[in-house]
Amino acid sequence: MNEMTVENWQAMLSAISKRIGAQAEVLNQLDSALGDGDHGRSVSAAFAAAVQSIESLDQPSMSDIWMMTARTLMNRMGGASGALFGTFFLKGAAIAMGKDSLSKADMDRILQAGLAAVKGRGKAEMGDKTMV
Repeated sequence: MNEMTVENWQAMLSAISKRIGAQAEVLNQLDSALGDGDHGRSVSAAFAAAVQSIESLDQPSMSDIWMMTARTLMNRMGGASGALFGTFFLKGAAIAMGKDSLSKADMDRILQAGLAAVKGRGKAEMGDKTMV
């Protein structure tokens, strides 16, 4: 696949949501080692809500999908997770603005910009005990 269309991106977010939902208990167990053990439940519920929100949009643009995902994750996830995930998707929304599809180069820019934004927001570097 050389380009990702709006339909492809919606399908990918749905697949991500389903996969996170299927692994929610594993994520909860991992989180319980250092946290309160609800990360999987929180992330799963937030991504499911994002998919629902996107499905309610009438002919969304690529940027609309990224922005709705960001807003929903920020509003539905607890703690710092919502801010970190939301920050990543906000960068994607900005890069996707005005595009009907995303090329491999666009996705590379989104991933790099999202990583930099998450690291900046959390003041974190790879190897830190954090979600980078």
